[in-house]
Amino acid sequence: MSMDIAKLFDEIDDGEDSLSMAIRELFSDENLPLKTEIPNPKALTGLQCVSRLLKKNGHEELGVMISDYIDDYRINMVSFNRKSRSEVVTALSEVVKYRARRLWWRTEE
Repeated sequence: MSMDIAKLFDEIDDGEDSLSMAIRELFSDENLPLKTEIPNPKALTGLQCVSRLLKKNGHEELGVMISDYIDDYRINMVSFNRKSRSEVVTALSEVVKYRARRLWWRTEE
């Protein structure tokens, strides 16, 4: 699923709040699986299946414990071995560059 970066930035409001919206999105816990680097996704997927199976077969508490573990693991892995601050700086720099190019294109027309 590839997305054109320019198209993405076109969808961001040009108002004052667009940068704060971008920062909020980067740090929100929404879409956590997309923001998490999992070193062994097969093992995590296996745990998810075990959790569902336990819940389905009358072992709700055990299934919930495994699901809670998975959720905590994802949260902790968001910043593990990552340079989150530099990622934010890079993302915001790209927004600034894009806006500068758009401004330049408008003045050229």
